[in-house]
Amino acid sequence: MATVERTAYPRFPKVFSTKELQACYTPDAEELEWATRSTRGQGPRLGLLVLLKVFQQLHYFPNLDSIPVVVIDHVRASAGLAPDAAFGYDRKLSPTLYRHYTAVREFLGVQPYIGTDANEVTIRAAREAAETMDQQVDIINATIDALILHQVELPAFSTLDTILFR
Repeated sequence: MATVERTAYPRFPKVFSTKELQACYTPDAEELEWATRSTRGQGPRLGLLVLLKVFQQLHYFPNLDSIPVVVIDHVRASAGLAPDAAFGYDRKLSPTLYRHYTAVREFLGVQPYIGTDANEVTIRAAREAAETMDQQVDIINATIDALILHQVELPAFSTLDTILFR
């Protein structure tokens, strides 16, 4: 069993530099326009933009509580939203949250992991990697690269680990 720390599975860094925030989490004009067209109100716009920028970096939607406050604050400020624009969704199974997930995937042209042939893509990529690699970490990394190349949302790390090493 591989550990997430030893792989290329994307995670938030412990500390963000100003340069990194600017480069990775600043919405561009097209993204701002899209978010404005797609939402009503500053709170939902902030939520959609945060999900977009986080997905672009991680290639999956993390637990909302794990998104660093510094990222949320940076997106809020760079989008010109009011300092009191709240990030969050009303409840855990919020229909708005799931609509935003779908909107982000469509905007980026990424297919969700669930409900598609992504599992088969994962298994095929892992088998191909295993033909030339013997380290579990290398096979996972190659599988992650293949999923990103195929524009597929990354599954949870535990899903990759289970699929690759059962």
